[in-house]
Amino acid sequence: MRVGLVLGEVWNGFRRNLSVVISVVLVTFVSLTFVGAAILMQLQIQQMKTFWFDRAQVAVYLCTDYDQSATCSGTDAGEEEIAAVQAALDSETLAPYIEDTFFVDHEQAYEEFTKQFEGNPIVEITRPEQLNQTFWIKLKDPSRSDIIQETFAGIPGVQSVSDQRSLLDRIFLFLGVASYTAIAIA
Repeated sequence: MRVGLVLGEVWNGFRRNLSVVISVVLVTFVSLTFVGAAILMQLQIQQMKTFWFDRAQVAVYLCTDYDQSATCSGTDAGEEEIAAVQAALDSETLAPYIEDTFFVDHEQAYEEFTKQFEGNPIVEITRPEQLNQTFWIKLKDPSRSDIIQETFAGIPGVQSVSDQRSLLDRIFLFLGVASYTAIAIA
């Protein structure tokens, strides 16, 4: 077989169908780009889940003077309400689930707020007493946050109980949908 003849015919075919060749190359490039992006996104999502889910905490937000909910009567959580929450956290019932807790009062919350929003005009109109006093709870098993939520829901002086994992779930759901969309487009 003559190699020169075969190569010449291949070259003539490419030259005659240049637009088809270019479109095949571009479609292949775009498809592989989307597949690669989807694979990288899935790997990153898994790493982020592993990192953040173990660090997620549960926050027990106490009432402020500005709350008007069933458990808040428009007054700041008093010493006896704070002590009741602390006693419940220290109880033997919750001890098997809790690894660590710490309390953030109005002043500490305001300091963190000013660091976080430095240069933002909202800092000028916010006062420390507007920010919730909060108990931050690190659980031994973060998937058991429902126990904390059930324990403190409806207790006087507690405005709300927030599990950071529920916020992370929404973010990871969105990222997962984005990666599957990239695969579908590819």
